[in-house]
Amino acid sequence: MREFTHIHAAYDKSLGLTEAQGGGAGSLHAWLSPWDCVALIERGWAEWHPVADAHLPLLMVYAPRSPAELRVVLQVSPAPLRV
Repeated sequence: MREFTHIHAAYDKSLGLTEAQGGGAGSLHAWLSPWDCVALIERGWAEWHPVADAHLPLLMVYAPRSPAELRVVLQVSPAPLRV
């Protein structure tokens, strides 16, 4: 896998894409260590991605709802994200 983290833009029907191509409501998918995945799930910040398994610890991190939550989510990455 060459990608660590990506964010799905909110679905915009006017772009002519299907929900699978352009949807996600701002969800963040992150490939982290199994220990980090479990910690985020236990804190209620994420859930396992449907394709996750023992060899692919992939999460769906919930979209932030406030500036404070955004600051936390920006730290959920192998290298902290910057905006």
